[in-house]
Amino acid sequence: MKKSFVTLFLLALCLSAVAQPSATYYQTIDGLKKDILKDTLHAIINRGRTNVKYTKLNEKYPSIYYLYDDEKGKETARVYDLFSDEVFAFTSTSAWNKEHVIPKSWWGTKPENEKVGAYNDIFSVIPSLSTANSAKSNYPPGIVDKTNPNDYKDSGRMWTGPATNGTGGSYSKVWEPYDDYKGDFARIIMYVATCYADIAWGSNSNVESEFNKEVWPTMNEWLYKLMLKWHNDDPVSEKEKKINNDAFDIQKNRNPFIDYPALADYIWGDYQTQAFDLSSAQLYTHIGSGEATFFTVTYMANGGSAAPAAQTTQDSRVTITTAKPYRIGYVFTGWNTREDGRGQSYIPGQTYTLSANVTLYAQWVESGDNSETVWQLVTTNDEIAAGGHYVIAYNTKNVVAGTIEEKKDFMKAVSATFSDDKTTIVTLPDDALVFTLDGTNGAWTLTCDDGLLGTTAAKKLAFGKGVTAWDITITDGVVTIASTNSDYGTLQFNEGTPRFNTYTSKQKPVQLYRQVESSRHYTVTTTEFNYATLFLDYPVTIPDGAEVFFATLTDNREAAILHPITDVIPALTAVIVRGEANTPYTFEETTEISATDASENLLIGYLTNTPITSSPAVSYYAVNYRAANGEVGFFAPKGAGNPNGSFTAVAHKAYLKVNGQAASSLALRFDDSTSIKDLKNPEDLNVWYDLFGRRLNTQPTQKGIYIVNGHKVILK
Repeated sequence: MKKSFVTLFLLALCLSAVAQPSATYYQTIDGLKKDILKDTLHAIINRGRTNVKYTKLNEKYPSIYYLYDDEKGKETARVYDLFSDEVFAFTSTSAWNKEHVIPKSWWGTKPENEKVGAYNDIFSVIPSLSTANSAKSNYPPGIVDKTNPNDYKDSGRMWTGPATNGTGGSYSKVWEPYDDYKGDFARIIMYVATCYADIAWGSNSNVESEFNKEVWPTMNEWLYKLMLKWHNDDPVSEKEKKINNDAFDIQKNRNPFIDYPALADYIWGDYQTQAFDLSSAQLYTHIGSGEATFFTVTYMANGGSAAPAAQTTQDSRVTITTAKPYRIGYVFTGWNTREDGRGQSYIPGQTYTLSANVTLYAQWVESGDNSETVWQLVTTNDEIAAGGHYVIAYNTKNVVAGTIEEKKDFMKAVSATFSDDKTTIVTLPDDALVFTLDGTNGAWTLTCDDGLLGTTAAKKLAFGKGVTAWDITITDGVVTIASTNSDYGTLQFNEGTPRFNTYTSKQKPVQLYRQVESSRHYTVTTTEFNYATLFLDYPVTIPDGAEVFFATLTDNREAAILHPITDVIPALTAVIVRGEANTPYTFEETTEISATDASENLLIGYLTNTPITSSPAVSYYAVNYRAANGEVGFFAPKGAGNPNGSFTAVAHKAYLKVNGQAASSLALRFDDSTSIKDLKNPEDLNVWYDLFGRRLNTQPTQKGIYIVNGHKVILK
């Protein structure tokens, strides 16, 4: 919906974080269209669906349809009715009903209709004021003829009355929500038409349903065209996103037309002939509205500090900031709509189209085997730049500036470990202050988690008070951090009573150290059968002794073809690594560009451990060794049981994803385009593999075809 209920309600919604579907929830709809797309969505939102009993819905409503965030889940929670302009408490059972958005009389007579999942689906059976529920009756949605005020009723958020031409089907009366709620109801109705397309619609002889069982596209034409218009005229609201996420926690399925509004246009609209491209689809983005709207992107440090400032989009498009937060002992890896990284990922520097405000959370990995943060001594004015992270230090005594304690007016000195030459801080303590530099030359600001550093007088520092602008210069390697009010002095270190403060007298000069992130690296260790897999979100070089491949399928889908990558592994490219058995190989980040075209690669990977749900439309395989026949190949991942089984994909490993059915296991074959050559100097070739991908301990003596250095070699 485009407008708010009341100011408090809008504020409650805007202040809450929005979770989003996992990267795998919708993966099987990629490349599908029209009825096949709808049928696959039917399978997705029915898989794992666990409706609560109709009589138990009352107990679940406070966790979904609550008015204020602080009331979520409480028995005293209140609901703002979608059908009327009333607010009522869940505890007041006489005031409200459980209303079926799609009349249950459309499903047939009792008791059959109570066996239908839609009878107690928490998405489509929603709280309603009892009088509004009665007014809606079993009418279909439509456009009410409001010519004569005596012919229709206004419930405060819904009209009921005679249908205008072209709506209502065989019904003489319809119900019509206000414009700001039309999209909400359209997405509920499209959900029901998708989730319950296979039930016995229209079997009641007394009431004619506007839905059709398993007949494309379920809704009658007038109805789906009207729903499509309502859907696109009234984009997804923050409230709907919250309902979708809260309902998922209880019922274990989602409304796809809230997550990906464009799906409606691919199923019922002008895009029916086009395949849905999940890789380019944006959450909450409509196709039909075309209105220029401005949204805000808010960044959360998520356990770190120095989160970037919020951004406002231009014509719904935003380029994600490249400014990075900071967290001691961790490396920033990007942004996600959920704190735990299970939502939608956003990559710094990439441009996205939004249809709502979004809150992004920093994602972190421990620095250990991935990369490390270096605090480097600032020696020139060129190293002072807005957006950078800095630490104030006095390296003679191996201390850095810490927080201003209560009722004190100086930054305490905390111990740190410096390199012998004092050019870097080796270990930064947790209680060190990390400042983000903003502003311009002559008027810099220093901000940390405690606030904006200011000075109220000489020898009096405070956060968020006094003069908060600083002049920072470096002359002959000496840093001067002076308050723009010269009466307050400069930041110096008092060696006699160890502390950092502003002094007009001569104390000890301080130093600045800036955060520099080293090139990332990642180490994988091959198995006893010589293979490993890798998936990273940054490009890396291939270490000596390792061979790297991407994969496609043979025409008969009975084997996987491995194609060599000989230069750089591009970012977000899943690969197979081959080398010495049980040997670690470290892949270093690079700025070089790969010359290998791996666009047909069928290998996929994930940056976090990701549950993969089984699907008959997709098969997954992992590289493994089968001792029974001594073959290295692609087999069902451990725990999957079959190529369509469910399993958890391990972060930074690669898996083979095949749309549709393929063999239960796939042998490895090597690119036929690599040359076959006679073996002329066997002594120069010391790494041998047979055609099954098995590494041989010594140079073979038996005639045949082998793989050496990525080439097929004939031994005569």
